[in-house]
Amino acid sequence: MASKTFNSAFPGLKFINLQWRLKWYLESRSRVSSSSNSSQFTPSLKRVFLNLVSNLSALESVCIGVENPPPDVLNADVEDDGDDLHITDGGFVKEWLPRVSGALKLLSLSDFWVQSSTRRSEVLSLISAHCQNLIELELKNAWLSGQNMNAMPMLTSLTLELIRLDDKNLTEFNTSFPNLQVLNLIDVRGLKMPMIHLLNLKTCHWIVTDSPSYICIITPNLITLRLECRSPAALYIEAPLCYNLHLAVDHLNAFAVKNLRI
Repeated sequence: MASKTFNSAFPGLKFINLQWRLKWYLESRSRVSSSSNSSQFTPSLKRVFLNLVSNLSALESVCIGVENPPPDVLNADVEDDGDDLHITDGGFVKEWLPRVSGALKLLSLSDFWVQSSTRRSEVLSLISAHCQNLIELELKNAWLSGQNMNAMPMLTSLTLELIRLDDKNLTEFNTSFPNLQVLNLIDVRGLKMPMIHLLNLKTCHWIVTDSPSYICIITPNLITLRLECRSPAALYIEAPLCYNLHLAVDHLNAFAVKNLRI
């Protein structure tokens, strides 16, 4: 499917969804270790994907994902120093994103945490530089830099899940995504005093797994808020239109509500 024949047969392809099972990766490594014949090696995810998009310029949706198995499997069978499944790697993204970015509306990258957790990625900067027509973005299992991002006024939906983010107060985040309407922050780490200040946001699901001293949400058009966090020293929510609120706070004995208006 990753051949020139595929590209010539489907030159107007608009959607790609490539999901890589860890089983394929482990089996290919096993074959290589037991045989001196390198031709038995299964092509890497990166090579397969680059071949797929080599002549495609009208893509509207790109989804690439790597299966992340239980930790005991990772520790036993997967090499930490490899990068063949590190799909938020800047060098890899530069090879294909500029070519397909013009028509791209949806982008989803679910990385392989064993390889991505120790490698900070500039993928947010690359996406903001090339994907000005992007509407929906989803990034999972990666360490992301929050620096050098351009504003993305067309982006209305953002999901970050199992992310280490180098933007401890979400300052760059608020500036770069001014028109978000849907926001999902699921286990985003590295936050110290995070503030979400988005004027057009309507739906927000935020699971805070760190223990920031202060959490602030200023969203004048927010309708639905689902917030799960450990007990912060201060929690400030300014959302006058919100009528669907789910608030879960661990360690309630250290948490006091002084002023709640719904």
